[in-house]
Amino acid sequence: MFQITKNEHGDVIEISMRGILDMDGARDLKFFLEEILLEKKAKFILNFRRVEKINYSNLQMIAAPIQNLMATGTVVLSGVSDTVAKVLKTTPYYQRLKSYANKDEALEALAEI
Repeated sequence: MFQITKNEHGDVIEISMRGILDMDGARDLKFFLEEILLEKKAKFILNFRRVEKINYSNLQMIAAPIQNLMATGTVVLSGVSDTVAKVLKTTPYYQRLKSYANKDEALEALAEI
């Protein structure tokens, strides 16, 4: 089962994910990200630290909401494993996203914006 949680750190929204991002998880994450967009925040962390596996077709389901977040503010990644990074690198927007080893580094970087 894929789990998604939202944590707020001041003006930053952290979206943490856990498990294998399968089709159901991708659909849930798509809706979750679309709801986050309604909050009109400008700084986001997508925390992949506990994502075990992701594939390209499921990633495509969440591509539009991620790009919409990028259009409204600053999006950074944290905790991306080598396995997940291989799939993320296949997306056209990955090169525009900064990636940090952990949430604390991402928060520190976003604090400077």
